[in-house]
Amino acid sequence: LAAKYKKDAGQVILKWQLQRGIALVTKSATPARVASNFDLFDWDLEPADAAKIDTLNCGWRHLLWRE
Repeated sequence: LAAKYKKDAGQVILKWQLQRGIALVTKSATPARVASNFDLFDWDLEPADAAKIDTLNCGWRHLLWRE
């Protein structure tokens, strides 16, 4: 998908989250990556492509909190 949109993989995932209505908090010390993280507002993922990403969810939690 990154090649299709001429973006990097991180931008595709950030855009997917934005289109789902998820608030994003990104972090980077690299100026080029900070700029890349903001280059999300002049394009959209097609619904079919967003659906492809949706299918990657395997139900794992990414943050495991002690209970």
